[in-house]
Amino acid sequence: MRGAALVLGALGAVGSGALGAAWLIDPGATRALLEPPTGDDLRLAAAVLLGAAVLGVLGCALVSRRRGALAAAVFLVAFVTPLAVHTDPKLIAATFGLALAGALAFFVKPRRAAKRKRRDDHIAADTDMV
Repeated sequence: MRGAALVLGALGAVGSGALGAAWLIDPGATRALLEPPTGDDLRLAAAVLLGAAVLGVLGCALVSRRRGALAAAVFLVAFVTPLAVHTDPKLIAATFGLALAGALAFFVKPRRAAKRKRRDDHIAADTDMV
């Protein structure tokens, strides 16, 4: 599950980052796929998409460190925030990898606690310590 969440999170981050960068550089380039917002809404939506890409990369780092629940929350915030700003349902196509990564990150097993060596292992059990 960790590998699948990592790959899907990376794809979602690339998708949202590419769309945000395309809207900043040339808003008309994506007009056939997705109608960009206009005016100040365009800058806000592009900035939110670029922020979602950063959150996707952060979620991938958390998944690789086996922090599944935290990574899932980061992925889901990165998925929902662009949809709240720009309500076009076609935007889901660019950020859907983040939603799937968020669902799969819940199933990432946490890292096992390392066994610590006891400091008193060298003392014999029948030794009187008092």
